[in-house]
Amino acid sequence: MARPSTIDRQPPEIREEIGRLRRAGRSIDEIVSHLRTLGVEDISRSAVGRHTKEIDAVIADIQRHRAMAEAIANVFGDEAESKALRANVEVLQALIGRTVSAGPGEGATFDPKEVHALSAAVNQLSAAAARDTDRMLKLKRELAKQVVDAVDKGEAALAGAKADPAEVLRKIREDVYGIFER
Repeated sequence: MARPSTIDRQPPEIREEIGRLRRAGRSIDEIVSHLRTLGVEDISRSAVGRHTKEIDAVIADIQRHRAMAEAIANVFGDEAESKALRANVEVLQALIGRTVSAGPGEGATFDPKEVHALSAAVNQLSAAAARDTDRMLKLKRELAKQVVDAVDKGEAALAGAKADPAEVLRKIREDVYGIFER
């Protein structure tokens, strides 16, 4: 396994500051200059360059895989949750692919425990999404049953020719949709 870079050996606050500056569109020279004002002297310009190049590559991978996940979601369904889940799976696949294809000292490196933890997290997201989908289907079935019951009651009332159709519709709106007239 490659030796951690000078940036990886910094405290989290410094690494986060580098990321914040990069997201703000700062150049490598501006980042290095800012680090010097913070008293960080052991990070070279080339280390910042390698680090930002790696970050940019991961971001590009994530964006590419997210675009593919959205395209797949558009084909198979437009649910936001399934898009997010597919995007997470694609991100995990991108990270694993980068880890497998990276040579010594290249790209992000993860040990097997980290890859396992990421896989477990995506698996848990998938299970939660499945439970949520099951819950929504159950609610839809219950609502459909309420609608059928209300319509059956309305038809029965109309069959007796005593009920006013407007009154039947009002009753359905109240029983099924919870809409009460004042």
